[in-house]
Amino acid sequence: MSIIDQIREGDLVEAVKGEDVIRGRARLAGEDYMWWIGASGRSAGNLEALGFTLTVVEKAAPPLPTEPGLYVDKDGDPWRFLGGRPLNRERAPYTRLEPVPETVKRVADYLRGYGRRLAADDVEEHFGVTS
Repeated sequence: MSIIDQIREGDLVEAVKGEDVIRGRARLAGEDYMWWIGASGRSAGNLEALGFTLTVVEKAAPPLPTEPGLYVDKDGDPWRFLGGRPLNRERAPYTRLEPVPETVKRVADYLRGYGRRLAADDVEEHFGVTS
C-alpha cells in the first residue's frame, strides 16, 4: 500500500528529497483523492513521482459527532450526544449506534443508488424493514 493511500484530510505530511523539505496539511483536491500538501501547490502523487519520500507526521484529529444520538467511544464506552457542547476529543473516534432498521435502510438506499434495486429489496425483506 502506497503512503498516499494512508493520507487523510488534515494530516500533517512531510515530503523530503535531499535538502528539500515540504511540510503541510493535506487537503483534498476534487473527489479523486488527489492530496495537495500545504501551500506547496503540489500533489502528493507528484511529489512522490519526483523522488520525494512522503511521511505522515501527524494524523488529523478524528471529527467529533455533530448529529444527536447514541455513540461509543474508542474504548467502547457509551455516550449520548444531544447537540450543543461537543463530546470529549480525547475519547475519539466515536461510532454512532443506530437501530438495525435505520442501518438496513441506509444499506438498501446505497444499493438502489447503484441500480441494484433487487438486492436492496432482498436486504430489507431479510431484516423485516420496509421503505
